[in-house]
Amino acid sequence: MPSKPRDFMGPRREGYFPATHRPLNCLFFLLPLIVWIELGSLWVDWGAAASTQERVRAFWWILQFFRIFRSVPACVPGVVLVLVFLIWHRVQHDRLRWGVVGGMFVESVLLCLPLLMMNHLFNFYAMKATTGAAGSPGIGQELIIALTAGVYEELIFRLLLIWLLGMLVVDLFEWRKGPAMSIVVVASGLMFAGYHFLGSSAVFDSRKFLFLSLSGIYLGALYLQRGFGIAVGVHALYDVVLVCMS
Repeated sequence: MPSKPRDFMGPRREGYFPATHRPLNCLFFLLPLIVWIELGSLWVDWGAAASTQERVRAFWWILQFFRIFRSVPACVPGVVLVLVFLIWHRVQHDRLRWGVVGGMFVESVLLCLPLLMMNHLFNFYAMKATTGAAGSPGIGQELIIALTAGVYEELIFRLLLIWLLGMLVVDLFEWRKGPAMSIVVVASGLMFAGYHFLGSSAVFDSRKFLFLSLSGIYLGALYLQRGFGIAVGVHALYDVVLVCMS
């Protein structure tokens, strides 16, 4: 006899750690960030920002992908992301747990600390202060850009890239999953670091590349172990802290 479909506040119970991977909990955790980005898109010039700040190129690439089909507003990537989570929820029939959503915020704060300590160890201020300079964005736009980087860099380099590389090495090449996914996380971290040096004005810095590679590997491990929502929360919070420190 087929089981009855579960309501989004339905009866399924599971521990906190697996629950953070569930699409509905991730969606409600990320929704304030997505809404803030959508509102901020009303006054951020994403084309100009992408040409001067590498951390928003991921969002710009996604936006340009949608514009292959027709001219679309900057809100479209966020709307599509929400729809993907809702479809994912519909497939899994997971339930919303507000305690898990709140725990994800606390966990993101705690797991952001190693990134900040690594930044301090490298004596590397990854997001140079630009606010206050002539022609530079103000603190409001910098915060929007920081949140955007946290969401869409994780979307490309963790959710999509790790899934694609994992499918390639595990499903196609039939490597053992444990070692294969370790290699995938390292590869995605290196690609994440290389992405920050794209552009004609980029100057390679070995210390910056090492820092970004280790950061990308750390975020990749978080994505696999703690889920997409936690990885985004850590990344976005890290970027916001650096903006505030500037």
